[in-house]
Amino acid sequence: MTTTVQSDAANFQDIFRGIHFYLESGIDPEIQIDLNRTIKEHGGEINDTTPPKGYWLVKTIPGPPLQNTEALAPELFIVSFTFVQACIDAGKLLKPLFCCGTIPMPFHIHVSIEDPVLRTSLCSKIEYNGGFPYASLEEAQVIIADESQKHIFGALVALFQLTPNKAIESLGWFKNCLDQGEVVFTPLLLKNPGGRRVGQGRVEFTDDDEQKLAHWIAANLPCSKSGKSLYQKLHSKESQFIIHISVL
Repeated sequence: MTTTVQSDAANFQDIFRGIHFYLESGIDPEIQIDLNRTIKEHGGEINDTTPPKGYWLVKTIPGPPLQNTEALAPELFIVSFTFVQACIDAGKLLKPLFCCGTIPMPFHIHVSIEDPVLRTSLCSKIEYNGGFPYASLEEAQVIIADESQKHIFGALVALFQLTPNKAIESLGWFKNCLDQGEVVFTPLLLKNPGGRRVGQGRVEFTDDDEQKLAHWIAANLPCSKSGKSLYQKLHSKESQFIIHISVL
């Protein structure tokens, strides 16, 4: 038992052994000093120039279009400097889960997730797992939304279901990625946009109408509102826009 405990302690002490780190100059000097000490204490090495493989620690993860990261070596990952402490807290070297190759994966945390503490936690976890959590709705490869707000989540799926390299995912999906140590996107079941049904007298939405309505719902329906209030808001605008709508 004692031997096992000593072995685990030694492994923890050496979690960065053989790993090369490069510290971006933009990181605050005090933090750089602490990072240097911590990385070396756990067996890692600090490089003065970008290494061919390892981790490039930055103060702020670069967002789209990531122009300054296109020439990265295939085994050099850009991560937030918080990655170091996250590894120590986990007692192991974390995988850069949220990278496309070595490029940070752009995330958007949707407004349907209202809790500021939860949003901050999501941002931190995305950053130290290699992702970029501050992308716009349009720029993001992954949009994290509150699946319990079905009207909003469904509208986002409808809006982006035909957009290449775009995923609408839930908080449960995010947790599973961290727990399983891999990113597997939820398969998308394309919804039939529908057409005129037999016996219906009203004018049906075109595909373009459906997309615009979905975009409007996603932008105008925070989780504090109900579907009924949304309908009333749309109905109040009928004098401005001729809208034929049934209860969604």
